Amino acid sequence: MIELLTISQVAQRAGVRTSTIRYYEQIDLLPTARRSNGRRQYDASILERLAFIQVTQNLGFTLAEIQRLFHHQEAAASLPELWQSLARQKLADVNRLIQHARSVQQLLIDGLGWNLLRRAVREAPYLGSLLGDAQPITSGVPSTTVTSLASLGTGLPPGQHGMVGYTSRVPSTGEILNALTWESDLVARAYQTKPTFFERAVEAGVAVSSVALERFQVTGLTEAALRGADFVPFQSEAAEDLRIELTVEAAARGDRSVVYAYERELDHCGHVHGCGSETWLEQLRRIDAMCERLRDALPDDVRLIVTGDHGMVDVAAEHQIVAEDEPVLMAGVSALAGEGRFRQLYVDEDRPWTSARGDGERLADRRRDFAGMSDEKIVLGDRQRDAGDVGLLKCVGPDQAAAHLAGDADDRR
Repeated sequence: MIELLTISQVAQRAGVRTSTIRYYEQIDLLPTARRSNGRRQYDASILERLAFIQVTQNLGFTLAEIQRLFHHQEAAASLPELWQSLARQKLADVNRLIQHARSVQQLLIDGLGWNLLRRAVREAPYLGSLLGDAQPITSGVPSTTVTSLASLGTGLPPGQHGMVGYTSRVPSTGEILNALTWESDLVARAYQTKPTFFERAVEAGVAVSSVALERFQVTGLTEAALRGADFVPFQSEAAEDLRIELTVEAAARGDRSVVYAYERELDHCGHVHGCGSETWLEQLRRIDAMCERLRDALPDDVRLIVTGDHGMVDVAAEHQIVAEDEPVLMAGVSALAGEGRFRQLYVDEDRPWTSARGDGERLADRRRDFAGMSDEKIVLGDRQRDAGDVGLLKCVGPDQAAAHLAGDADDRR
């Protein structure tokens, strides 16, 4: 018997709004629903079509392009061939945009997540005006600055570049490395050996610059994730006029140039005050105005790309679990690393999944105290954690640590 679904059931299973489903029907992205007693009814195949639409949108295809794809499919064309043709066309469009640009300027705003910007769009009129038909892109796991900067710098997923968290255990030494402060004897270039995009661009004759706070010039994270660019320092983040001037000058270097610029204050403010605070909104307004000023100052043949490394969720203190206050949770755990968004528990003596099951049962008991809270808003942290984190828990043994978190970065073992 064919299962029939209401529009509300379809929306819930597909993770979209009912208004979205109605709109897709109006523009013929979805077939018109049959009706029973005046109510829309769908068979389960509608879920596959909605999933396909979501995937293609996340890859950068417009609704009009997806309509053409469905039209050709219904005309009995081969779906794989149509997909490849459309992908080639999209890649050609992107390449044309890049080729017409003498320079590419990338501004990374630390902590500016897609959902945060949409939620506060009235506070950021310039960035909000760029949303249009824009689609979100997916951050790596864990969604934290260290990992995201390494993926941006190398073009690789975390499992390949091996920068797997704010803190993580080094397989060869057993130490817990804080990759932001890099208070370690580890040589950053030897720890993350994959070539960066900046290095490859320089080899291709592109002038590459990094405009950032002076003290970031010689950090381990810069050397590991963003090496290869000519560093253009400034001493004060408050000197916005100078930052814009330095960025514009860097974009003018050479026949072709790439400029990377970094803005950190929004993330810092979110950790201290929360991403729902008025102080956070003030920072967003300032950054939005600075982005507009930067765009106005850049020549027309410079493409400005604004992105973020992760988002942020506020977690109330009463919904946080502090590891050092819960010794039973740490039974069998040799080291605690990661961050509030994604805890890493390292287990040497016990079987790791025994500890994981035990922690899961204990956390389930604690969840009953958090009436109405979903799993995604339970944080396992320590006293050093900040506001604005959301956590998941991963328990790994000494051998699984590199395999599960560092993927094929075997050169570090």
